Amino acid sequence: MIVSNIPYLYSRNGIYYYRHQSIWKSLKTKCKLQAFKLLCKHMSASDDKSPSLVTAAVASTPINTESTLYVAKATHELVNAYLKENSPRWCKREVTRITSCLKFLPEILPTRENAIKLKQSILETKTPTTFNRYLKYFNSFYKWVIANDHLIVNNPFTGLKILEKKVSVASKRNAYNSEQLKTLIKVADR
Repeated sequence: MIVSNIPYLYSRNGIYYYRHQSIWKSLKTKCKLQAFKLLCKHMSASDDKSPSLVTAAVASTPINTESTLYVAKATHELVNAYLKENSPRWCKREVTRITSCLKFLPEILPTRENAIKLKQSILETKTPTTFNRYLKYFNSFYKWVIANDHLIVNNPFTGLKILEKKVSVASKRNAYNSEQLKTLIKVADR
């Protein structure tokens, strides 16, 4: 799995990954040279030893959403504050899941239209079940943001859950054929 002697660079099924401790991040390339360049870029971008969330620093920008004008903070600032406050309550695996999920959020907190576009882009590569799990993390994050930031008053992810039709386990099973029934009756009569 490890690629030659390059630390943190791994290959799985021909795709290169950055791996450090329990964090796996796909570099989304099959080219070793491009993977090495992306690895160098990622390593230089994350100077601190804590999990790097969103590395781009974004200046505050006024956004008009649903007739409410507010100044949005950069997402990475809020995500870092959210994780700092709540991560002691979670196990390391859950922190890794939530961190990787919140990386899908854009640099500036999204409006409703951007949330719908984000949903469509996630559904291109993920299943509806995975998206619903991400949506759970997005909603928890936004509940915290709304409670701790008086400028943000609405959650753009409300109502975006994908309702999946539940299929019973029994409907997936095949019924016994006549030969199997005869065998069962013989065994029961003994």
